[in-house]
Amino acid sequence: ASSSGANWRVSTALNGSPASNDALNPAAYVTILDYALAATPVATIESGYATFTWKERIGADAATITQQISTDLATWNEGAAVVPLSNVVNTDGTRSVRARSATAAGAKEFFRLRVTSP
Repeated sequence: ASSSGANWRVSTALNGSPASNDALNPAAYVTILDYALAATPVATIESGYATFTWKERIGADAATITQQISTDLATWNEGAAVVPLSNVVNTDGTRSVRARSATAAGAKEFFRLRVTSP
């Protein structure tokens, strides 16, 4: 049911917008990536781990973003292969997300955000 807490998300506006629809319109964006992401992802090495940071548009309800890691660009892993570090809501209608690889840096590793829409 839509009243379930599992279906809730943070508002795009500061102080919330209860009982209003603040979802973004996918048709207003050129691509699904433009719709879902507010900035290009950045990769760094932090404390010996490949770490990835990106900004998501909070109201992009029609997009699903999945973090994936690969060592060969053929097989992509998610879930336990990616360790969430932070998820911070910004005042501009976006959230800054940080995650890292579950394994220490050393071998080749590739990261991608898989963005899908129903």
